[in-house]
Amino acid sequence: MRDSPSWKCILSTVAVIGAALFSATASAALAAIPASQDPTTQVVTIGVIVSGARPGYVPLGSVTFTESNDTLGTVDIKQGPGVTCDIRTESCIVSLTLDPAYALGPHAITTTYLREQAGGPVPPEVLTFTFDLSGGSGLSWLPAVLDLLSD
Repeated sequence: MRDSPSWKCILSTVAVIGAALFSATASAALAAIPASQDPTTQVVTIGVIVSGARPGYVPLGSVTFTESNDTLGTVDIKQGPGVTCDIRTESCIVSLTLDPAYALGPHAITTTYLREQAGGPVPPEVLTFTFDLSGGSGLSWLPAVLDLLSD
């Protein structure tokens, strides 16, 4: 359990508690990574790890991110920005940068991985994960404290 991908996500979540709370359901080919928010630009990045379907190969295909049937974006694993693949782990990290005006609060994101395969169509892998966007760096109390100190 300690070395499983879901345990690593829980540990990573603790590190970004100020920016986003996060949970995920398990899937055979997909694993969610914690959402992150740049404290300066307020840009939110979400993503998944796509595991290879065949030993020795990184995944091919595309990942579509949706929320409430609205498509947030599609990332092509072969050429998309936000893709980092590692042949040693036979996996790719696929991430999507959201608009800085992305709404605060809880979000349920569904990712659909359409795998390319020479033998014909393969059913898509689907993963739904949630995160709660807090909208700041976790330091919203700082201006009030500085006001008190300056008085």
